[in-house]
Amino acid sequence: MNLLSEQNYNKQFSNSLNDFLELHCQTDTVIYKKWKIFTISATHKTPNHQSIIIIQGRAETSYKYLPLIFELYHAGFNVYTFDHLGQGFSSRVGSSFYSYIPNFKDYTESTSVIIDHYKLENFKVIGNSMGCAITIHLINENKIKTQQVALVAPMILWNNINPLLRYTFFLLSKIVNAFNLLLKKEPSPFFGQIKYIKPNFESNNKTHSYQRYNFYHKIYEENPTIPVGGVTFEWIRQIMLNPVKIIKAPQTDLIIFLAENELIVNNTNTISVIENSKNSCHSIKYEIIRGAYHDILNESDSIRNPVIRKIEAFYQHE
Repeated sequence: MNLLSEQNYNKQFSNSLNDFLELHCQTDTVIYKKWKIFTISATHKTPNHQSIIIIQGRAETSYKYLPLIFELYHAGFNVYTFDHLGQGFSSRVGSSFYSYIPNFKDYTESTSVIIDHYKLENFKVIGNSMGCAITIHLINENKIKTQQVALVAPMILWNNINPLLRYTFFLLSKIVNAFNLLLKKEPSPFFGQIKYIKPNFESNNKTHSYQRYNFYHKIYEENPTIPVGGVTFEWIRQIMLNPVKIIKAPQTDLIIFLAENELIVNNTNTISVIENSKNSCHSIKYEIIRGAYHDILNESDSIRNPVIRKIEAFYQHE
């Protein structure tokens, strides 16, 4: 499998990606309820290619994954991904600038709609961050039937919050939502949350790769309507209402990659869920990626590329 190097991230590389997008990728809009979901797929014209669906994290867009799509396509896979509701080029569902979802099931059900739209069967999954939580819920609900799943830097939904704190937050969230409804305002951001602003690379806690960092933030700068910033009260409430305690996948092998220098999600929660799931999955194992920040799939070559190769080897071993 030929992988892209950080040194490839120049103007010529951008032109090559644009050519790849034009020649081998298809963009589409899929309807879920009253909303539009933006998708990108890269498929081979010949049969007998394995399919991979990339289930993204919060506040991402499909174009951020073009380099990975490029690599997987040229490794022989058909590749599919999509922008979640409320972010990227998909419909906003309540908030223009912050993460908001009316119900967590809108994430899982819209993902099922995409899978059905492309008629995917016996496919592989790469879940990233929040996409891991969505994937786990779909597995537990028996809506993803696949033998192999790779989860990267999972956002395992909180399951160990103090009951008093949980009750206080739920009460506050209801008051805030009622207030917004009364005044016909957009959902309120949680305390300290701001609209999208590109952080300085030196102060970011997502990746050590300057080239990859600038690549995907340039997408946001060129398309100022697509990025979202922080999260709303209701987004957090929906996350808290849908915790993950166990993965029930008796027919599925899972490989999970955790960032050693994780500052976005809680690795302790994830490891606890993995330990709880050892008897309910066909197989489940995890690896802590040394030196990595949260965005492993956009990390420096020495961190990212071995992970991509391990995912490919995992998929080739059936």
